[in-house]
Amino acid sequence: MANFFVPKNDHFTVTIPLDCTDPENPQVVFAEGLEGYPAALQKIPEEALAYHWMKWRKPAWGMDCFLRELAYIGGSTRERQFSQEQFDAVRIRYLLLDSSFFPEKDRVSFTKAGSYEVLSGPSEELVNSLQPVLLRIFLGVASRIWDLGSASKNLLQADDYVMLRNLPDGLLQVSRAKGLISSPDDEKKKVTSTTASVRPATPKPTPETPTGADSSTVPPESSGKTSV
Repeated sequence: MANFFVPKNDHFTVTIPLDCTDPENPQVVFAEGLEGYPAALQKIPEEALAYHWMKWRKPAWGMDCFLRELAYIGGSTRERQFSQEQFDAVRIRYLLLDSSFFPEKDRVSFTKAGSYEVLSGPSEELVNSLQPVLLRIFLGVASRIWDLGSASKNLLQADDYVMLRNLPDGLLQVSRAKGLISSPDDEKKKVTSTTASVRPATPKPTPETPTGADSSTVPPESSGKTSV
C-alpha cells in the first residue's frame, strides 16, 4: 500500500566524496554519471579520499510551510520578499541533525525554538564556517529530497563510493542496490545513470515553485573536481 505521509523523525544522509590530496584545498569529486565514478575515484590515492556527510530531517507539509514563512524578510507586507539566503540558513538551523564535520568530542547540540529542536548557537556557528560552495552542494542535493520527492534510498553513501572505486564489479553491485538493474536482462545493457548536476548555487524558489533539481541519485553529472 502506498505511503503518502512523512513518518515522524524521518531523515536521510547526503554523502559527498572529497579529494584531500592538498589538505588546504580539498576538492569535491565529480563524475559523468554513476558509471564515471570508478575511474574518477581511482585517480585519487585512497588515503587522500574523504567521504563527508550531513544528516537531514525530512519535514512534513506543516513544517515546510513554517520554514518558508521564516525565509521572508522585510518590515511590512508590501516590503516582504522571499530570501534564498535566509531560506538556506533556516533549513540548516531546523533540518540539520548531524554531520561528519562536527568534532568527535564536541558533537552537534540542539536547543528549543517553539515546538521544534534547532541547532544550538555553537553548532550553527561551526556549520556556517564551512566553505560556502561545499555547503551549497549539500543543500542542493538535499533539496531534491525536500522539494522534488526524490528517493533518499538512491543517495550514494561512503560504502557505495568505496565499492565503485575498489571492486571490479562495484558499478554492477551499486546499480543493483540502487534499483538501476532489476533483472538479468538489464545487466546485459549499459548501466545508465540517474544522477543529476549538483550546482554550487541552490536554485532560488518562489512561494509557488519549490527549489531543486531533477534527479534521484547523488552526486553530479559534472566532470572533474570543484575546489572547496
